[in-house]
Amino acid sequence: MQKIKQSNSAISKPMPNKAPALVLQQLENEITSNKIASTYIIFTNDNVIVDEIVGLLKEALLTPGFETFDFDLLHCRDIGQAEILAKVFTPPFQAQKRLIVIKDILKIPEAERCELLTKLSKPRGFSVTVVATEWDRSLSNFVESLVEHRETEIAVYNFYKPFLSDLKEQVRRWAQVQGVVVDSDAIDLLIELAGDVPDILNKELEKIAILVGPGRRITEAMVRRLAAQSRDYELNELVTAIAEKKLNKSLKILSHLETWGEEPVKIVGWLGNSLFQLLRVKELKCDPTTVAKELNLRPTSLLLKNLISQAKNWTRKSLNHCLVELATMDSAIKKGHPQPYFLLESFLIRNLEMEI
Repeated sequence: MQKIKQSNSAISKPMPNKAPALVLQQLENEITSNKIASTYIIFTNDNVIVDEIVGLLKEALLTPGFETFDFDLLHCRDIGQAEILAKVFTPPFQAQKRLIVIKDILKIPEAERCELLTKLSKPRGFSVTVVATEWDRSLSNFVESLVEHRETEIAVYNFYKPFLSDLKEQVRRWAQVQGVVVDSDAIDLLIELAGDVPDILNKELEKIAILVGPGRRITEAMVRRLAAQSRDYELNELVTAIAEKKLNKSLKILSHLETWGEEPVKIVGWLGNSLFQLLRVKELKCDPTTVAKELNLRPTSLLLKNLISQAKNWTRKSLNHCLVELATMDSAIKKGHPQPYFLLESFLIRNLEMEI
């Protein structure tokens, strides 16, 4: 198979905002035409994009009914390089090729990361690897050097906004002015939590710098700990987005909660309580007086108005179906399901409409 170059623009520069849909279409055309590389580097923090790409590759490579035997989702923070390579270089059981998805590659030391990517870039006829990662300048430069090497087979797709790398550099400069050093992982998490509006980002960084004190290093763990107080707020935002059947917003908030390390069982509990409340509102025929009395709410309260409005997005049948799914999911997670957030994402995609 001929070596596959990176898509469109040079990978040292993130792709324009209008490009992702076109690039995704290009990738779909290549996969359906059986022009499949041994290794894909996907620069994105959007799980929806990753899931769509992985879905295309599953359809092209895996044998229905045997996906469990020939598919692996690996997190570098939880598994060593030797075990990753063992999965990659294991022949398929029933599939045309094995499919391995690797996440969190930025969580391992740079030298180890480069060594792993070098080994993954070698052509092989029995497996396909997808490395899904946030954009990082040093990682991008190294991948670019791999692409230029004649003996590699690697395809690179960059879905990042064009200003993200510049924004990260700006955060580093702000940190220097405030007398602190901030780790790359901490910057990524800060942008994820605070958003990409520079003024807001600068204010959040300033708060953290004051708390840690001058001359200190701000780590990802520090940012995560300071963000913990915001989790309940995000959980409220999640149940509201689900009640309003807004898929895109729900997936984004769920991604935030996963980044913060929220317990999946707690999320299931919040969703179950919220949807059960909506079901009760439906059973009371959305009558404000009856609902207010049942739920002990003021007849003029905004919460009552919102509940009735949200309940109208659902049928009793769909709410009952969701509650059964959540009960099954809760049991699976408590029994040690290896991918609880995948279960939550799948639940949202099955039961919510696309946000317009």
